[in-house]
Amino acid sequence: MIKEFVTRDGADWGDPGGALDDKIAQVLTQLKNNQVKVVFDLESETANIVPCL
Repeated sequence: MIKEFVTRDGADWGDPGGALDDKIAQVLTQLKNNQVKVVFDLESETANIVPCL
C-alpha cells in the first residue's frame, strides 16, 4: 500500500529524484510517529494515507 501511495500520480515529494526506498521509509516513519494514518473508505473500498490532525 505504501509503495502505491508514494508512486501515485500527483504525489508531491519535493525532490522528484528521490529513491523509492527512501520515500517508503519516510512514510513508515510518519506512520510510527503518528504524523499520518491509514483511512479506508467503505463506499469506494479504497485506502489512503492522510495527515493526522
